[in-house]
Amino acid sequence: EKHTATAQEDAEAALSAASQAHGGGKAADTTALHLEECAVEVWAAGVRDVQLPAKSLRVQLVDQCVRLFVRVFPGAGMKEQASLLSAVCDKILTIHDTQQRTNSIINITTSLLGCLRRFAEMRLSVPPGEEWLGRLDEILQRAVADDDLRLRRIAAEALGLVARMAPDAWV
Repeated sequence: EKHTATAQEDAEAALSAASQAHGGGKAADTTALHLEECAVEVWAAGVRDVQLPAKSLRVQLVDQCVRLFVRVFPGAGMKEQASLLSAVCDKILTIHDTQQRTNSIINITTSLLGCLRRFAEMRLSVPPGEEWLGRLDEILQRAVADDDLRLRRIAAEALGLVARMAPDAWV
């Protein structure tokens, strides 16, 4: 477990260094590609040297994708962000398998909460407009209504951040 923690710390350091090298996420496409390459290289190096934790490879990859999303999304343009939120609403919220949909909503809501926290740290406001706020609200309202208590808590915190950072007209 000690080796696993070191590999994870190395991966996080590489992600942070790559983000800084590319202007802190301002060039979203380039940064995303570079961060993914760094994460895969560090992760692969760590796998060769340490015993894998109890989590499955699929779960580990999803966990790292959530972290990557939190780093890249705030630096993307408003249109790119709105497009991604639309895709989430159109694809993830309509998954027929209940367990898979819940897991996907947990992951995206956790990612969005991380992004909103990052917006707050960077003292950014939430972009106005139905394209962005409407889709974000759709995702978070779905999460708040879910049976999963942890998902409701994550969504409630995210809605609180949106209420604090969104234009008064939206609230």
